[in-house]
Amino acid sequence: MYKNLLSEMKKLKITNSDIAQNLNMSEKEFERKIKGDKPFNLNEAIAIRDFLTSKVFKIDYLFK
Repeated sequence: MYKNLLSEMKKLKITNSDIAQNLNMSEKEFERKIKGDKPFNLNEAIAIRDFLTSKVFKIDYLFK
């Protein structure tokens, strides 16, 4: 599980569905990835970081 990512999503009121839509994947697929059942690829990680527009985050912080 990606505690930092989940924390920032909560602060920004961004839902799993919001990010899943942005990544063109189902919410269920995103939930599997955020739980750590499947890995995010680099392009997905960058897209998630870019979607969190109010701050600039380093990928290693979000996916720690």
